[in-house]
Amino acid sequence: MMKRMILAILALLLAAPGALAELPDSIQIVVGETYDFGEAISGAEGIASISGTALTGTAQGTGNVTSADDSCFVVVRDPNAIAYLYGISRLTTHYQGDSFALTGTIYSRYPIYEITVRVGDAAGDEILVSQTVNSEYRYPLANIDSQVMFGLLTPGEKRFTIDINTAMGSVNVWDVTFQVVEHAWTNLTKEQVEDAAALDAFFGNESYLFPYEWIDGELNVNPAWVEENIVDFSYLYGVTFPVHHQALPNFEAAMSAIRGSIVSITYQTGETRSCPLMDLVMYNLGDGAYNPRFTAGGEFVSSHSFGTAIDINSALPVNRMSEENRQTIADAMECLSYAGEGFTGETRIYNFDYAGEPPANGAAVPDALKNCLLYEIAFEPAGFYWGYYFSEPCDPMHFTLTEIPQNPSVNLIP
Repeated sequence: MMKRMILAILALLLAAPGALAELPDSIQIVVGETYDFGEAISGAEGIASISGTALTGTAQGTGNVTSADDSCFVVVRDPNAIAYLYGISRLTTHYQGDSFALTGTIYSRYPIYEITVRVGDAAGDEILVSQTVNSEYRYPLANIDSQVMFGLLTPGEKRFTIDINTAMGSVNVWDVTFQVVEHAWTNLTKEQVEDAAALDAFFGNESYLFPYEWIDGELNVNPAWVEENIVDFSYLYGVTFPVHHQALPNFEAAMSAIRGSIVSITYQTGETRSCPLMDLVMYNLGDGAYNPRFTAGGEFVSSHSFGTAIDINSALPVNRMSEENRQTIADAMECLSYAGEGFTGETRIYNFDYAGEPPANGAAVPDALKNCLLYEIAFEPAGFYWGYYFSEPCDPMHFTLTEIPQNPSVNLIP
C-alpha cells in the first residue's frame, strides 16, 4: 500500500513539473547574466531574451515576466553604462493615499549635476521633483524621497522615471509603469473574531472592529484606525512596541512589576538562586505586540491585530506551540511552590521552593518557568491571560487581554 502511494505521488509530480514552482516577486541581474525560473516564462521584451525557463539580460531596463499563474518584476542593469540604479523597491500596484519610500542608489561614471523624478500620466496627474547634485558619483534616493509625494496620485496607470544630468549628458536610470488603485476597505465582523465577548468586555463597545483589506495576502488595517488607536509602549532594552491606547495602562502595569521585582528560588539541593524579574525576558525579533494577522489556523483574526496581546521569549524552544511543551511547563510548575515575599528597598522579592535540580547552565530560573513567573508576578495582576492555558494550541509566549483561555489557570501566588 505504501509503495503504491509513493508511486502515485511521484507520478503526479512528474506529470506537472511546474505545479509546485513559484516565481520570485522580483529579480535583479546584469547584462549577460542568466536566471532560470524553473518553469516556462514570457515577457521582459527589450531587456532580456528568454529560452524556455531561462532569462538572459540583454539591455539595461525594467520589465515583467509571467508564467501560467504568476509574475516577476525584472531589473537588468548594464555595468558598462554611464549610470545605473541599484536597490530600488518594486512598484507595480500602489494604493491611493499611501506613501512609497524611494530606496536604492544611483551610481555614475561621471559627476552627477542634477536628478529629476517624474511620476504621472497623460491626463496631467504628475509629480515632478528636481534636485541639484554637487558633482557626486553616487546618489542615494533617500535624499529626495521626502519630496516625492506618491500619496497625492489619483487612480490610473502612471509612468515613473528617474533621469540624471551628468558631464556626459542626460541619462535615464529608471522607467516603469504601475497602477494606482483605490482602497477597498471592509469592516471586520465579530464572526472573524474568536473571542468577541472578551473584546466587547474590554473595550465596552465595538470600536475594535477595524476597516481592513487584503494586500498581497496580508491583513492591511485602515491607517486612520491605526492613527486613532495605536500608540507606542516602552518595553525593555530601549525597545518600543505598538499597542492599543486603551490597553496601554495594562501593559505599563505589567512592565512596572517586571522592572520592580526579584525572583528567588531555593532548589532541592539547598541552593538558592536569585535574579531581577526582567532578567527572565530575552528580547527577540519574534517578540511583539500589535501585528495585524490571522491566527495560525487562519480562521480568526489574532488578538495581536487589536494591540491587546504581546509575545515574550519567543526564541525559547519551550515557548513554541506544542502539547509536548505544555507538559514540560506543567511538570516544572508542579515542582514550584510559593514561599512568601519580602522587600529590598522598594523592590519586591518573590520567594519560591523548587522540588528539582537547578539549571545546569547556572541560570536562576529554568526556561520552562520563565513565562510562568512573568505571568504570575506581572501579567496576571495587570489583567492578562496566558496562552499556555489555551486548549489548542498551547501558546506559552502569548499574553493577552482579550482572549479567555479554555483551561483553568493555576495561581501559584495567593
